[in-house]
Amino acid sequence: MATQAATGGQQGAQVANVASGSPAAGAGLQPGDVITAVDGTAVSRPADLARLVRGHQPGDQVTITYSRGGNSTDAPVQLGDRSAQNAPAQNAPPS
Repeated sequence: MATQAATGGQQGAQVANVASGSPAAGAGLQPGDVITAVDGTAVSRPADLARLVRGHQPGDQVTITYSRGGNSTDAPVQLGDRSAQNAPAQNAPPS
C-alpha cells in the first residue's frame, strides 16, 4: 500500500494504491481512502502512519480507522512482512 498526503483540508494519509492480496486489500482499503488513525492514535500525515506501523511486528493486528466518502470505518488489519515492495517509502539508503 502506498500513501500520500490527504487533500481537501482532510488530515490523514490518503491511500494511493493497494496491492492485490495485501493485508490492506484484505481489510477492504481502496485507493482514495484516508487513514485517520491506527489503534486510536491519530494519523495526520503519511509519516505518522509509517511510524505507527513500524512500531509493530509482522503478524500483529491493528485497527485502522479510515474515511471513505465522508464515512468513518474501523477495520482490523493483520500486518504483513515488510519487504522493499510493500514497506512505506523511505529515503534511507539500503542496508
